[in-house]
Amino acid sequence: MRQATQRTGSKASVLCRFLFLPAVIVLSLGLSGCSEKQGQADDSAQTQLKDAVPVDVVRVAQTKFQRTVEYPATIAATKQVTLVSKVQGEVLKVHVLEGDHVRKGQALIELDPVDFQIALKQAEAQRAAAQSGVEVARANVQNIEKNYNRMLYLFKQNAVAERDFDQVEAGYKVATAQLEAAKSQLQIWEASVEAAKTNLVYTVIRAPFDGIIGSRLIDEGTRTSAAPPTSLLVLLDVDRVKLIGGISERDIPNVKPGQPAKIYVDALSLEPIPAQVDRIEPMVDPKTRIATVRVLVANEQGTLKVGMSARVIIEENEYEAPALPEDAVVRMKMDTTQGSVMIVEGTTVKKREVVLGARQGTLVEIASGVSGNEVVVRGHLLLSDGQTVRVVSGQEE
Repeated sequence: MRQATQRTGSKASVLCRFLFLPAVIVLSLGLSGCSEKQGQADDSAQTQLKDAVPVDVVRVAQTKFQRTVEYPATIAATKQVTLVSKVQGEVLKVHVLEGDHVRKGQALIELDPVDFQIALKQAEAQRAAAQSGVEVARANVQNIEKNYNRMLYLFKQNAVAERDFDQVEAGYKVATAQLEAAKSQLQIWEASVEAAKTNLVYTVIRAPFDGIIGSRLIDEGTRTSAAPPTSLLVLLDVDRVKLIGGISERDIPNVKPGQPAKIYVDALSLEPIPAQVDRIEPMVDPKTRIATVRVLVANEQGTLKVGMSARVIIEENEYEAPALPEDAVVRMKMDTTQGSVMIVEGTTVKKREVVLGARQGTLVEIASGVSGNEVVVRGHLLLSDGQTVRVVSGQEE
């Protein structure tokens, strides 16, 4: 009985060995297949990582901006006038040179006055003769008027013949007309005297306002002309100067008279000079879409010279907006607000069109297109849409 039991146990043990062996083989084959697939996946990941382009990224962040309007301008005098000769004559004396400061009313140039003095004396003599003619004509009228009034009374009483009255009346009318003619002649010569006096005044050319001599155009001995008038001097008012330049029509709503501004004159200094917007011309050039703006700046020391070039920056109120370093943006054109960036999505990049706004230092406003994305700041010029990337560094802006 024991022997039979032992034989049965031995058979069962052998059967178990045969059943267990295939299971072990299957399990081993399964594990071997998993290991091979994992290895292939690891190899693929390693290959992708090796092929990925290394990039630096930055995140779009809110930044304070101050919107500005910037444009080139030319310095001009607040007032500028070319003094001319109103009468013909020889220049007797020039009292000033270029750069001289003058006061309003100061004598700058003298013409030879002799001819004008003679003309004045002649006009005054003719006026005196005309005045005498008026007195004689008036006395004649007074004498005839008495006889005329007497004859008029008698004529109304039918005491004189009509023919006699008509003769006296005609004489009275002639005398009255002669008096009016004498008065007119006197007025003519009075006007001639005034004209002669004015011409004599014109022989001295005076400064119409405080200023500085910009150009001296004649010398002593020059013979001037009145038609056309001879240019003598250029007088400038440069205690304040104006900067004349043009802004785009889209910037017109952002610029107002009285608004503070800064000017930069590279020929003098890198430091800004405070200024103020004076006016915006009401007309826009239909060809360029540019409006002329005039900005005023104090110039008591005279360091700003007429004709110099300058840059004008007009500042507005601060505001917050999304921003990126300008290096991260590819502009369509330098003078447009269109651009593009590469944003990171996982391990790939996507090209995104953006609308650009103001610039401040190295930052540029992102008006629309991206908000809080990570954007490639270095290496983006070598990327194409959908390309695999590997972020090697990033920073918060």
